[in-house]
Amino acid sequence: MTMTNEINKKMTVQSGFKTIGSQLCTAFATFFASTAIGMAILAIGRKIFLETFGPTAIQQISELEKITFIQTSLLFDAKFSSTIFLPVLISGILLFIPRLKKYYPKTTCIFSYAGIMLVLGLTVVQHYYYDTYKQAINTFIFSLFKEDPGAVLFTIIKDYPVLPALFLIILFLLVYYPVFKYVTAFFNWVFNGIFRKLDKTGIVLFLILQVFLTVFILRGSLTTFPLRQDNLNVSRNTIINIATGNGPAHFYWAYKWHKKEGQKPFVSARDLVMSYLNNGMETTTDNLTAPLTVKIPENEFLDKNKPDVVVAIMESMSTHMLLLDNPRIGVDVYGSFRQHAESDFLFLNFLSEGNGTSDTLMRLFTGAPDMNLSTSSNYDKKFFLNTVRPFREHGYHVIFITSGRSSWRNIGNFLTAQGVDEIIDENGIRELFPEATSGTWGIDDEYLFKTAYRTLTRKHDKPLLIFMLTITNHPPYRVPDNVTPQTIPLPKEILQRFPYDNTETIFATFRYANNSLGNFISEVKNNPRMAEKTFIAATGDHNLRGIGYSNRVDEVILGHSVPFYIYMPKAYQKATGVSYDYHRFGSHKDVMSTLAKHALSGGKMLTTGCDMLSDTDICNYPFSYNDEVGIYKKNSSYMIRNSNSEEYIACFIRNPEISYKNVLLNTPRITGLQADPSKFSNTEELCNDIESYDQLVHDIYHYNITLKDREISR
Repeated sequence: MTMTNEINKKMTVQSGFKTIGSQLCTAFATFFASTAIGMAILAIGRKIFLETFGPTAIQQISELEKITFIQTSLLFDAKFSSTIFLPVLISGILLFIPRLKKYYPKTTCIFSYAGIMLVLGLTVVQHYYYDTYKQAINTFIFSLFKEDPGAVLFTIIKDYPVLPALFLIILFLLVYYPVFKYVTAFFNWVFNGIFRKLDKTGIVLFLILQVFLTVFILRGSLTTFPLRQDNLNVSRNTIINIATGNGPAHFYWAYKWHKKEGQKPFVSARDLVMSYLNNGMETTTDNLTAPLTVKIPENEFLDKNKPDVVVAIMESMSTHMLLLDNPRIGVDVYGSFRQHAESDFLFLNFLSEGNGTSDTLMRLFTGAPDMNLSTSSNYDKKFFLNTVRPFREHGYHVIFITSGRSSWRNIGNFLTAQGVDEIIDENGIRELFPEATSGTWGIDDEYLFKTAYRTLTRKHDKPLLIFMLTITNHPPYRVPDNVTPQTIPLPKEILQRFPYDNTETIFATFRYANNSLGNFISEVKNNPRMAEKTFIAATGDHNLRGIGYSNRVDEVILGHSVPFYIYMPKAYQKATGVSYDYHRFGSHKDVMSTLAKHALSGGKMLTTGCDMLSDTDICNYPFSYNDEVGIYKKNSSYMIRNSNSEEYIACFIRNPEISYKNVLLNTPRITGLQADPSKFSNTEELCNDIESYDQLVHDIYHYNITLKDREISR
């Protein structure tokens, strides 16, 4: 009797196990069925999109690009379709609640209907949005809701086949139910057919496989990062890149960036006039750019000898890291850049204006203190402080080369709108150098610089302004296979400052990036034609991430420091009257101002920057400025260290790591950014000038974005 009970109990357990397994299979099968239908709709939408807007696009790309396009498109479709139909999978919970089990078929049908309406609707929106704006859905779509609803509705009805589209959508929804039932039944037949043939171990493995497949398609990737907007760029063909995504994907990214834009204060013309006045500059509402206008001296030599100008924006090129250099004990962080740093112009008392890559790029190109500008609806505004404009007015062809994708944070469209003529991203680099190695974020730096050199050597009738954005010196840190990480004999207390286990690799990666820069400079200098007619500037986008300064108040300013390097041929130095002070303070706002003053002849530019290579040029805003800290020299419109007795005040604007208002800097060190802990204070009036300038930077931007392009004049 006992044996019979045990057998019955065992059979009951096995039956219960199989029942649970079968119900899970049903839930997954129904989910995968809806996901598959959604993927089919997205694929059909993509085909129609390409046939309408890029009928020859597929023929224009390489076989490798075609393969990448197909693979990435499928992954995007799987990711967003599965995400939309995830409620169908969650509905499987009803199967395990006896009194609710009967509602499962109806619930999944409702969720599937809702999902397919979303997929279909956003696919149609994406199609006609591109038809109108020649762009994928972006944050501008949300600005439409701020317009007159009646006018918007009238425009839509007038300009688009709304009624035929609605008819087709309704027709599709009518036939969707039998399609849903048939496809779901097919998937259940397949899944449960496999299930019935498996033993207990096989069932467990089969269920694990379904969970794994679900996680995979929801992530869209098996690598470190899930599939995301950065993966859109599979080709140099814009239509192909847009088509790689789908309507739901583009809408999701637009919504995400829209939420990040936040509320911006309204700044009127009068507000801006008052902001100028607080900075000692008088003007009127009719002449709002006057306090920003700087005359560029006429120069006969420059008229006849326009140089090519290269600006390398180096990922995490940190002054702090450079100061740890000590070849005597085997710590070499400069690599081949050392010889150039020693023979050319190098400023170490220099701050990044932003504290992140995007933040810095927005400020370097437009002066805008908005790290999300490139993904906002204001990305194509014309900004007062656009640094590309003066060079274009002098006939320059402007190029931006990045190791990553031009779709990153919409940087390609943003820079094009700001006047950049040509963009070369990782796809373009790989076309030139198929052997190029790469890391998580993009192509390794050496190939970026090889691309820049090749760009300089190609025939060009116009002078070139080339910006480069490197990427290798970024977490997760790695060096190419041909680079051996260096053993770093640093004291334990320094090594502990780095929040990573692989400190040797960090230093090796940093040196690799600098070495790539140094090799590029050497190559230019070794080419007689280039050496005599090329400027090279380099600066970091921000300090190395992760180094804590909360326990080192003497280094808190150093936490925002990056170097600024300039190579300028001797003839240009002589023709423009260069004056170099190694100890001079500066920041990113001075980069393009300095280059313009020594490369361009005549005209005007709008800037708050100073000429770092002049001791006679009066600067209206003589501050070394970062979003969190600013430095000024007491009682002077110059930022030159003429003697060690001069006093420099560092003010903390919005720095969460320090509780003081300011600190006095007057130490005759190699870098003046290290402070004496005994000289911190909370005397507020010492920072009025810096705070007024910080407010002006924001007011200029917020006023700028209220204007239409036609209202912006110089």
